[in-house]
Amino acid sequence: MSRAGWTLRVLLLVCDSGAALRDHKSSGRVHRRCATGVELVDWLLAASSSVHSRQQAVGMWQALIEEGVLTHVSGEHAFRDKSLLYRFRQDAEEGGTGTLPSSEDILKAEDQLNASIVALVQRGPDAIMRMILRKP
Repeated sequence: MSRAGWTLRVLLLVCDSGAALRDHKSSGRVHRRCATGVELVDWLLAASSSVHSRQQAVGMWQALIEEGVLTHVSGEHAFRDKSLLYRFRQDAEEGGTGTLPSSEDILKAEDQLNASIVALVQRGPDAIMRMILRKP
């Protein structure tokens, strides 16, 4: 899962769409290199024809949260297709100040995108089920 997370993070860091990882201000705090749940779902739907629905994309992102690859900025929420902010663990650890991916990393991530999507498509339904079962 960490390989899939690395792939998605690299591509999100260099994309020109609204889902690009960027700084957001919320409740007077600046959260570095993050995106909203809506932006991440939209990006994943646009990135692959293997992702057929918003619910499927939510499950894929939730699988990354369960693996500790992605996190809500305050660590309080499961993945939601809403305006909640999420960031990758690496960006949380670096404070969002790390360097941008090299051109070699970008090419490697582009090559690995399909395999990463396939892995997440397989894990997404179970992640959704666990998320449903955890609800109070």
